[in-house]
Amino acid sequence: MCSFQFQVTETLFILDIVTSLAQYFPTESCSTTITTVEEQEETYCSGVQLPQKTKTLELKPEAKRYSSTLEKKKEKPVFLSQLSPAAVISGETARFTVRVSGLPKPTVQWSHNGKLIKSSSAYRLLEEKQEFTLVITQVTSEYEGEYSCTAANRFGQTTLSQPPTFTAQIQPVRCSEGGEVSFHYKADGDPVPAVKWYKGAFQIQPSRNCIITASPDGSGFISMKSVKQEDSGLYSCKASNQFGEATCSAELVQPQQGSRCH
Repeated sequence: MCSFQFQVTETLFILDIVTSLAQYFPTESCSTTITTVEEQEETYCSGVQLPQKTKTLELKPEAKRYSSTLEKKKEKPVFLSQLSPAAVISGETARFTVRVSGLPKPTVQWSHNGKLIKSSSAYRLLEEKQEFTLVITQVTSEYEGEYSCTAANRFGQTTLSQPPTFTAQIQPVRCSEGGEVSFHYKADGDPVPAVKWYKGAFQIQPSRNCIITASPDGSGFISMKSVKQEDSGLYSCKASNQFGEATCSAELVQPQQGSRCH
C-alpha cells in the first residue's frame, strides 16, 4: 500500500504543474507549433521525397540497367589476322601468331597436320589479350607441314589455316618441238587450294594435248604433248583458297632441233 500511495501522489503533482503552466501558454500557441512541425515533417522511401503524409506513392519497377560489359554484343570468335607461311632453318625457333576477338573470350587450339598440339618441351602456347602464339622451340624436319588454329566459345567455332604455299615449285623445262613436257608442283593449304595454270596472262584450259591433274594431297602437274614452237614461254601455277594465294613460275624453252626434253 505504501508503493501505491507514492505513485498516486507523484502523478497528481505532475498534473498540477502542467495545469499551472497552461495558464501562461495559450492553447493557440501550442497548436500552431504542432501544426508547423507536422507540415515540415518529411518522409523518404526508396529515394523519393514525400512532402505530405496524405499522399500515396506508387512505386514502379526501375528500367533495367546493364554494365558496359553486359551491353557488349555477344559474338562468336573472329580472326583479326591471318597465319603466314614460315620458312625456318633446322634447329631454329618458329612462331605463329594470330589475333582473335569474341565474347566471351574464346579458347584457342593449335593443330599440326590435323593432330591437336599440346604444350610440351617442343611446343609452347602463349596467350596475351587477343593474341595467341604457337612457338616451336627447335624446328626439325618432323615439324614440317600444315598448322591450323581453331578458336571457340559458346556462340560458335572458327578455324583458321595458313594460306596456300608451295612446298615444291615448278621447274624450268627444255623441250624440242613435237616432244612431251610436264610441270609438277606441291602446294599446302587448308582447305586444299584450287590450282590454275597460266601461259603469260592467259589461263590454260585442259585439251586433248594438255592434261591438268590435281590430287587431294595438294600435288599436281600439267602435261603437254606434241609441243610446238608457240608453246615456248613462261608458265605459272597459281594456288588459292579463302585465306590467300601463292604463285610459282617456270619457263618452257625449245632448244635447237634434235635436243631432248628435260
